[in-house]
Amino acid sequence: MELPQLAYLRFVLESYEGLAVLTSLPGRAEVEWTIPASRAEEAEALAEALAQEVTLVPIPRPADWGDAG
Repeated sequence: MELPQLAYLRFVLESYEGLAVLTSLPGRAEVEWTIPASRAEEAEALAEALAQEVTLVPIPRPADWGDAG
């Protein structure tokens, strides 16, 4: 994910207070959302909408992320 897309994604997620915590590692294209179970459906709907605007594709968590998120 390019920096402008990451900044936009972070901005949108922060506007949905408590929906998700966004984690990214320097120099990496992946981002991770940590989502409360009670808001999973809402987060999924937002992810689907955002995928129309930014490069957002679900992938398995990379093994080398360790305990980063």
